[in-house]
Amino acid sequence: MAFLDQAKPDQPLALWVHYFDAHAPYQGQVDEPDPGVAYRSEVEAMDAAFGRLREAVARRGRPVIWWVLADHGEGLGEHGERTHGLFVYDSTVHIPMWLSAPGIAAGARDDLATQVDVLPTTLGLLGLPLPVDVDGINLLASKRETDAQVVVETALPYFDFGISPLHALRGHSHKYIAAPKPEFYDLATDPAEQTNLIPGDQPTGLAAEWSVDLDGYLLEYGSIDQAVTRAASADAETSERLRSLGYLSGSDMGLGQLDPKDAVALVDGHSRAVELAGAQRMTEAIDELDRVLVSFPGARAALYLRARLLAATGQYVAAEVDAKAINTRHPDADSVLLAAQLALLLRRPDDARVLLAEATRLDPNHGGALVVLGDLALQDGNRDQARAYFQQALDKDGGRIGRQVRARLQRMEQPAPVPGQ
Repeated sequence: MAFLDQAKPDQPLALWVHYFDAHAPYQGQVDEPDPGVAYRSEVEAMDAAFGRLREAVARRGRPVIWWVLADHGEGLGEHGERTHGLFVYDSTVHIPMWLSAPGIAAGARDDLATQVDVLPTTLGLLGLPLPVDVDGINLLASKRETDAQVVVETALPYFDFGISPLHALRGHSHKYIAAPKPEFYDLATDPAEQTNLIPGDQPTGLAAEWSVDLDGYLLEYGSIDQAVTRAASADAETSERLRSLGYLSGSDMGLGQLDPKDAVALVDGHSRAVELAGAQRMTEAIDELDRVLVSFPGARAALYLRARLLAATGQYVAAEVDAKAINTRHPDADSVLLAAQLALLLRRPDDARVLLAEATRLDPNHGGALVVLGDLALQDGNRDQARAYFQQALDKDGGRIGRQVRARLQRMEQPAPVPGQ
């Protein structure tokens, strides 16, 4: 709103606004038996905020193209999914998508559309040419054929839980999901996707044809796990040093090709722990994760969250055990930086520096590396250098690590305790 107030009335604007309110963990959800109640209240609050935005834009008096769409839906218990990202059922991938622009009559369409259609449709409205090989279509100029398919994927099972990612093809009336236990649905007669038409694990008939179509896509572009495997390489010296610390064995988290359908209890327990932690009920959250990890000892997300909560409650040695379990098999910059912070807290700065180098390799743009450097400077007694690192982190990556950096800077401004008092 402040940006709009400062913009010149005759200045063309492209404004992107992301409302995060209607997103887990929902306010008041922890003890609410029906998550839909909490979710609905957040949707209503978001709707009211969007109304204020529309009024502010209208006051500018210029023609407006509005796209209003979601990045995903919410399971709210359908297929056992509390939130989103685990599955690719229509409960989470069939989203609201509205377009309003001068000259477009009100109405609804039932043909197949996807988020990649936003760019070509907008360029068409503006009378601008399409880039070569652009994904998507201009929805105002054409419709997809009745036999068209669009790709749907989720990487969350792989990255967060170390289990199989999902790839799918969605058509007008059918959907094929490639999974350890593949699925095929007739959406015309079964829109809730309750009856899997694949007997056993081997597609036949029309399902087999769709399976071949998806295999062709994966052969051309690669699957999620294949892309990660290609990217996961380190120089020999760093790899050897990390292995000496007990990291980088190169295996998965022990869940391998577990089908997300068999991991509902894992994800549900993890979601519950997130909600409890958000309500500052740390002991209950850790207990919830303990229960999850009894059944799924290699669950990456549960291990990572428990490590963070253990660290937050001062249990550094136990937290490091979980961090090492993750980074031995499925590291990313966040988990390696957590291990670096723990090494610092346990007074092992040399180990922290090695881990810091690996985290920087995994994500050169992660501001958390500068935070660790600042913490190292503080341990060395160099407050000015630490302050400089923290400010660099804030400038570089404030959206991701701003809260922890500001807390450090605030603590540094507090007077040092006087010995003996």
